[in-house]
Amino acid sequence: MPTERVTFAGSLHHPLVGRLDLPDSAEPRGFVLWAACFTCVKDLKAARWAGRRLVERGYGVLRFDYSGLGESGGTFADATFESHVGDIVAAAHHLATHQSPPVAIVGHSLGGFAACAAIAQLRAPRLLATLNSPSDTQHLAALIRTRAPQVERGDVEPMSFAGGRPVPVGRPLLESFSNVDSRAILHAVDRPTIVFQSTDDDILTRGAADRLYQGLNCVKSFLTLPGADHLLTRDEAHSRFVANVVADWLETFP
Repeated sequence: MPTERVTFAGSLHHPLVGRLDLPDSAEPRGFVLWAACFTCVKDLKAARWAGRRLVERGYGVLRFDYSGLGESGGTFADATFESHVGDIVAAAHHLATHQSPPVAIVGHSLGGFAACAAIAQLRAPRLLATLNSPSDTQHLAALIRTRAPQVERGDVEPMSFAGGRPVPVGRPLLESFSNVDSRAILHAVDRPTIVFQSTDDDILTRGAADRLYQGLNCVKSFLTLPGADHLLTRDEAHSRFVANVVADWLETFP
């Protein structure tokens, strides 16, 4: 499976670094954009596993690091929810310019909710899939206020989320999480959407997935992943299942 390192400008004008996974032979049937979870990087197991299966099915996959994370430029202290959305849009534009526009976006955790906002700015994707995603950003704003109240006063505080590495959290992120119009974002999604939810998710409850699903005003499906955890690290089969469903949908509804 050939993998190319790509760079493109992100929403905060810093270079973002991505990995473009390609089939061994023949032209890709299309390209899928993977939007990683909050503070996650492009090489998370779920992204690699799902990407490998999509490549086996003939699709190219772009996974990338958000501004201030992984190999990408910038500092996470400047990040906002809007910059996450903008980075997804920038990645889609990179594909459109250098390959072809993405046929689907798969967003993991907060990446799924950010993808709901991003897809309103993109014409090409035919399918949106969310994976263990929240229905809003208010829970993250509350978490920051509880664990690092000094952030609201303008300090930058290292914080870790879902067991990941600490990242510098600043007031821009807290303010953006507090002011997102979640209902409007979900209501505006106008592409068919598959909502995946793990049964053993210890980060987000089934209720969060239910609220996301109910808030969508589009053609939609809800699929549970029995025995899967939030990050899908327990068994590669869970990520491969997600990839297979996405590929089956794309091939059944061209």
